Parts: sequence; C-alpha cells; structure tokens
Amino acid sequence: MTIEALSSAAAALQEVVATFQAETDRLKSLFGSYPPGVETVLTFGDGTDYPEFWDLWETIKDKPVTGPLRIQFPAGTHFIDRRMIVGPHPWAQNIRFIGDTTNPENVKLHILNGGGTHKKKINGFELNGMIGSEFSGFQIEGAGVGSDALGLAITNGSQIYSQDGTLIVKDLDLGIWVNGAAYLDTKEMTFTGCENGIWAHDGGLVSMPSSTFVGRGRTTGVAIKAADGSTIQCASCQVSEFKKGIISTTGAHIGSEQSFIQNCESGFISSAASHWSYGTSGLTDYGTSQCDIGYEVDAGGNLYVNWAHSENDTTAFYADSGGVIWATNAKIIQNDTNLVPAAVPDDHYHIQADEFAYIHTAPTTWDTTRDPLKQSVAGSGSLIVA
Repeated sequence: MTIEALSSAAAALQEVVATFQAETDRLKSLFGSYPPGVETVLTFGDGTDYPEFWDLWETIKDKPVTGPLRIQFPAGTHFIDRRMIVGPHPWAQNIRFIGDTTNPENVKLHILNGGGTHKKKINGFELNGMIGSEFSGFQIEGAGVGSDALGLAITNGSQIYSQDGTLIVKDLDLGIWVNGAAYLDTKEMTFTGCENGIWAHDGGLVSMPSSTFVGRGRTTGVAIKAADGSTIQCASCQVSEFKKGIISTTGAHIGSEQSFIQNCESGFISSAASHWSYGTSGLTDYGTSQCDIGYEVDAGGNLYVNWAHSENDTTAFYADSGGVIWATNAKIIQNDTNLVPAAVPDDHYHIQADEFAYIHTAPTTWDTTRDPLKQSVAGSGSLIVA
C-alpha cells in the first residue's frame, strides 16, 4: 500500500472515530448516565463515592434518568434529623428506593425528634412530586412513646408503589402521611407502637389491603384516617389499641371491607363523610370487638356496614347529628360481660340514635345477655330499624 493510500485510510479512520465520539456524546447528552433497558445501581456509605444518601441524591436530582435506576440503601440504621425532601424529579418513574425487600428490618430509617411542641411531625422522609417511583424494603421508626416525628410523607402528587409486605412502621408520632393528591399503592404493611398510623389529606389516595395496626392503647391516637376529600382502601385490615380505629371525615371516603377492629374506644367512624365496611355472610373474622362504640357516625356522616359484627362492645351502633348507619343483617353479640369495656354494660344500649339520626340493622341477630330494655334507644327526630 502506498503512503498516499495509508494516509487516506488513516484520515478515514479518524473521521469514523470522530463520528463515533460525536454520537457517543449525543447519546450521553440524551440519556445521561442511565441508559434505557439496563438498571443502574447506586449506593452510598463507606467505600462508595457518596458518604450519605443526600450526597447521592444531589448528584442525580437534576439529571435525566432515562433508564431504570435503583438507589440501594445499605443495611444498618440511617438517622434522619430533619424533613428530608426528595423530589420532584421529572424522571421519577425510573427511580426505585430500595432497602431489603426480604427482611425490611435490616434497613432502618430512624427519624429523630424535632424537639418542642411546635415541631411535631416535622422530621421525616418525604417523597415530593415523585410520580411513579418505588419505595420498598424499609423499617421506618422513631423514638417510641416520646416520638414527635413523622415517618414517611408522600406529597405533591407523588405516586408511590411499594412491594407487598416490605414496609414496617414503628414507634412514631405519625407513621405515614399521604397529602396533596398523592398516591400510595401497597399491601400488608405493619404498624406497631405509633401514636397514629396512616393519614390521608387533601385528595390523597391510599390502597393498602391486609395491613396491620397495633397502637399504644385505647386512650390515644388514630390508626387510619381519611380527610378533606381523600380516599383510603383498607380491606381486610386488622386494628387494635387506638383511641379511634378507622375514621373518614370532611368529605373523605374509606373502604374497609372485612376489616377487624379490637380494643379501641371507637371502631369504624364516619363524620361528614362516607365509610363502607361490608362483611360477608358466614364470615366471622371482621367487625368490632371490645370497643366502647363499634360503629359511629355524626355530622351527617354515612356508614354502610351490611353483615356487621359487634362482639362485646359497650355500644354496637351509635349515630348522632344527622348521621346514618346502614347495617342490614347485623349481628350483636355479648357473651362475656368481663370483656365489655364499660364497668356496668347494662347502663348502655346496644343501638343508640341521638338527634335526627337513622340506624338500620334489620334483620338483626341478637346473642346477648343484656337487659332487653337496653337493646336500643332513639332520641329526638331519630329512627332505629332493628
């Protein structure tokens, strides 16, 4: 080959290399460091480029994450001493926050107290505007009875998915807050020792069937609350040891079909809202047990609880101030006065409707030792059909 031919070939090769480099730069500009079809895994801590989670987040918060990205939290306890706000991110649907999905207790997010009565529920981990992200495999915890912290906040239109049974929430003032048209989709969460379990406000939406809530005792806290136009689906949930079990208020809606509430001051509650908690004929593992009031409405609230079960509650059904309880085929059981919360159960009625309220439980099945004269009482403008 002549010198001229070699020179020409070298020039052509240089042109190919330059073209390739230009295309590589263009692709990097288009896709950043996260190409489609291949999951990128980033972690933080000892031996990595990022000492803390926040260092990692700062490097990606403004980058185009055009392919799947998993942010892997290492095992251990990660202390959070402020409201850690993650998002918004325009590529949130490609971002997964993952702890240990097999043993969530191995990756703890420990929320420290904010300090002072004006800083309650300030500290926490917040997903803000993260539309389509995953958050799985964590134990979110606080300081216990003295905690003033919020665990997980899902806000500003976030849409968060969590793998079934991979979120454990413990010992916080409020476990999870879903607010501002945000959405949480999961199953089988576990809450223990929290003052309050999960609240949804301002159009928040939660789907969390088969979750379990154990509080700090029947004198404090709310397990599940939907307010201000929010919706919570919590079918087949188990609730115990709260002041209020499952409550919908101010235009909200709750579906708690076949859920069970035990040892709370009030069980299923609706106040100026709607609440559905249907049972099914033949099933017995739902309803209320050992509550001061099993099913309660006021302020024009509606509670639809066909096939409702009330077992050893002081009062099974209570309605006031224009509230309506529709509980066709209800079953009221009082078979052990030692289990009824009131010291003198016969001082109370099984069914009570106060001002301008309506309760329908017919046909009612009665299995009770209480004085028949204490079965039901209707106040001014009220009606009971039992």
